[in-house]
Order: sequence, then structure tokens, then C-alpha cells
Amino acid sequence: MSILLGLKGLFARSARRICNLPRPKSGSTIEMAGDYASFAEAEKYCEGYDGKAIIDKVSQSTMAVLNGKAVYERDGFLFYEKAINYNLLMYLYQCYIEDGFLSVCDWGGSLGSTYLQHRGLLDRLNCQWHIVEQKHYVKFGREQIHLERLHFYESISDITEGYNVALFSSVLQYLEHAAEIVADVIKPKPDYVIIERTPVGAAHHIWIQTVHEPIYEASYAACIYTEEELRAMVEGSGYEMVDSWHSLVDGDDWIGDKRVSEYKSLVFKKR
Repeated sequence: MSILLGLKGLFARSARRICNLPRPKSGSTIEMAGDYASFAEAEKYCEGYDGKAIIDKVSQSTMAVLNGKAVYERDGFLFYEKAINYNLLMYLYQCYIEDGFLSVCDWGGSLGSTYLQHRGLLDRLNCQWHIVEQKHYVKFGREQIHLERLHFYESISDITEGYNVALFSSVLQYLEHAAEIVADVIKPKPDYVIIERTPVGAAHHIWIQTVHEPIYEASYAACIYTEEELRAMVEGSGYEMVDSWHSLVDGDDWIGDKRVSEYKSLVFKKR
């Protein structure tokens, strides 16, 4: 715990200015509609997360980052000024200090968005970053992205070395069977499980999320979880929640004038 307190002190000054900013409200770029009885019902009316427009935009943006034309990307949107997720980085460093290495299973991690955003700091560690993604992401990553520490897999079973962090960053809300996937990923008992940028509400809801430019044009089924549901996915496997925070980059979800969820991150440590 003393190491963690030291890391919190180290990052506090840099993070304070960011953390004091109000969280934004979702605007016209992202629209929500629902409720639906099931994922299957919602998916009848949307394109899905594996649409061509998404992978095309994300791959182009990722290559722009790798070619030095932007600092990082998120959901295919390019950013030109450095930004660091200090809360997440603090726990990655904590895990590295405890174990002497850092190996992250980033389930649904796109083409390495989180790793590339923090690459300058992560590469100082003995770090390996494993992305588990859809087939077309993996194909593009293996053919076009050649970085020593970044690896792409279609299945969790393809990762042959152990990992001490399981990361789910803005992904669980798009999975019909999220609890089953979480159970599979944390079966090897990584030291930390981190759920990042996930909508949390007072009740469980399923909606259609429609995204517009300048991100990309797409629509897909999405879910609001209660915090109790998210905690139950992890705590029953021998973990305890040790921290949580509100996302500093995601706007809360609104339908009309009603806020239906806020984006949160939860950190769990193996007991």
C-alpha cells in the first residue's frame, strides 16, 4: 500500500488540473435510443461494432499516430496534444513494481489505443501488451503494426505467456455476454482487473448507440450496467475492488434531459 500511496503522490500534481475539470455531457456526435428487451432485438436495427466504417477509420487513425501525424487516437478520432490517464497508469506501475514486469491482456483493445497513448511511459518498463480483438483488427495489426511490445490475438487462449493485468477499456457495454468473457479472461488470476470507461447507471438498460462524424458513422447495441453487476463479474472470482473513478474523457449518457448513465472505471486486486 505504501508503494501505491507514493505513486498517487507522484501523479497527483500532474493529474489535479485534469481531475478538476467538469465531465462533459454527450453531444450530437453520439445518440442513444432504447430500451430494448435484449441485445438480439437491438441488433436488428443497427450495423454492429464490426462494421467496415469503424475498422477503416481506426486503422487510418492508428497509422497516423505511428507515422507521427498525431499524438494518439481514441475510437478513430485523432488527438494532437499529449494526454495521460494517470489513474490507469498508476495501477500499471504499481503492478510492475510488485511483480518486476508488466503484461497486460487488453481485451477489445482495438489496434492498441491505450498502449500507443502511453507508449513513452510504458516502454520504460519490462512491458508486454496483448490485444484480443476481432479477426479483421488482428489481421491488420499483425500485418501493419510491427512493435516489439504490442501483440494481437483472436482468442484469449492464444496468449501463451502469463499476464498480470486484465484490462477492459470501454468494451463491456458492447458485449452481449460480458460476464462470461470476463470470467474467461480472469481465469488465469491476474493480479489486477481494471474496467475502464464503462457506463454505469441505476438500472440495467440496453439501447442502440449511434455515432456520427467526426468519429465515424456507425450504430451498435450497447448496455448500461449497474455498479453491482460489474462488481459481481469480478469479485466472485477472488478479487476485491480497491478503487474507482469517473471517466475524465467520456460524456455522461443522456436521453433528452435525463441522464441515464455516467462513465466509470473500477479497479480490482486479487485477494
